Amino acid sequence: MCIRDSEERVSRLLPIQVEEGGAGYIVSDNLTDMYGTGPTLEAAHDDYRAALLDAYESLSEADGELSPALQRRFDILKQIFEPHEEIA
Repeated sequence: MCIRDSEERVSRLLPIQVEEGGAGYIVSDNLTDMYGTGPTLEAAHDDYRAALLDAYESLSEADGELSPALQRRFDILKQIFEPHEEIA
């Protein structure tokens, strides 16, 4: 899956925060506790979406053996990267 395909689902499901600092931007959310950084806002968004995808791929390899907190994060990420599946 192209990470750009998930951009609309990310913005719909995860309210993000943007912080601007001397070194650039930080994009994060409170539901997954994931973040991305970059010298520009677009770069920070790209890094954030890449971090979400990396976490999804890593957690999917351990599905069934996750702690409750990681399972919750994985359930959120599945809504983004597996949109055909409904998560209760």
